[in-house]
Amino acid sequence: METVTIQLKLLVDLVDLWNKKSHREYGSPNHSHSVPGVWDSDHGELANKPCAECVLYDEARRIVAEAHNAKVLAKYQPCGCIICTCEDEIQCQGCGAKHCGTHPLGQIPNPVYADA
Repeated sequence: METVTIQLKLLVDLVDLWNKKSHREYGSPNHSHSVPGVWDSDHGELANKPCAECVLYDEARRIVAEAHNAKVLAKYQPCGCIICTCEDEIQCQGCGAKHCGTHPLGQIPNPVYADA
């Protein structure tokens, strides 16, 4: 499977839209199965099988929930590192981030996290 990078804000906005459109927080906003995520018995070959579209929507919701619950490093770390706060996940865009040089990149000893 190919991986595509998208901004988390875009996915958050889409999930919020889906939840408002369907008035619930599961499955596709376009579906209303009797059993959430499972095709109803009157859908021929699909009957009683998992709904792939609902699975996609639920996976997007899971990713957003996971991101909301993730700890975020504080910008200034005790070791001297300054954490990148740019929106670009590929390359720093000049926010002043720097590596202190006292530990391997990405392995901050005793990290400090931002308040939620």
